[in-house]
Amino acid sequence: PNGSFEDGDCPTTLAAINDLDHWYFGIQFPDVEWNFWPSPDWYHTCSPFEQLQPPNVLTGYQVPFSGSGMAGLFTYNNNFSNDREVISIELLEELEVGDNYTFVISAVNAISNVYGGYSNRLGMKLTTYPYWTTLEGPITNSAHFSIDEVLEDTTNWNTFTQEIIADSAYKYLHIGNFFNDSLTTAVMSNDQVSFIPYYFVDEVSLIKSTLNSDVELKKISVLNAFPNPGTHQMSITSQKGIVTAQVFKINGQVVFEKNLDHDEKFELNISPWSSGVYILKAIDREGAIHHLKLIKN
Repeated sequence: PNGSFEDGDCPTTLAAINDLDHWYFGIQFPDVEWNFWPSPDWYHTCSPFEQLQPPNVLTGYQVPFSGSGMAGLFTYNNNFSNDREVISIELLEELEVGDNYTFVISAVNAISNVYGGYSNRLGMKLTTYPYWTTLEGPITNSAHFSIDEVLEDTTNWNTFTQEIIADSAYKYLHIGNFFNDSLTTAVMSNDQVSFIPYYFVDEVSLIKSTLNSDVELKKISVLNAFPNPGTHQMSITSQKGIVTAQVFKINGQVVFEKNLDHDEKFELNISPWSSGVYILKAIDREGAIHHLKLIKN
């Protein structure tokens, strides 16, 4: 829910993740006031304060990847060992063991007079429990997804995807750096800011992506899109011929629907779509259902 960080009471302070619907601080200390917890941030154009209104926010200049909101967190802190910020959310339903899921996140580095530097290891972890009560809790040196390269781009959003096979009935998703300092590569950007790599994140999703049998996985491969990611036009091809096609936004909204005459190729005009991730559902002439992830730049 709320994977694009749009819904909630408008932020009136930094560390406003708790004002954001469904999301919360992933590290919570018992018997300690929340403003002393590691404090990831939420930015939205509805805020009454300019420093919290994208694009020119306190922690850097950036237009949200989509919509009007985005979150921010640091992945490394040169001042404190293994210091991290984590944002967390309860999934709409438990993952089904053995099923395949696709995780998607968009991220970009932030440079300001508050934070600076770059790191790798921004990632995602799934758990069956809601949060950690110590700073050390998230540092397990493992994650279901982790960006291995140092992410230095401060201008362009980068979209990352990861296929996951659920090995537990996970119910909670966490975003942050789950590796200790010795396994994290951090690079200073300049001498004018604190050495604390900070990243904006947007358009987070985790959706069931495929079915499980080898036959079903083989069916998925016969549906293709080019170019993908794309900006204006995509060509959709299928070896089996397509009877009907639908395209959904991550929130379930249908943006394209068409009946086809067993076509093995058709064109999608994606120019009017907002940037983000979409799901193509196609039924071929044999009645098989195929899904394909589409990315609009």
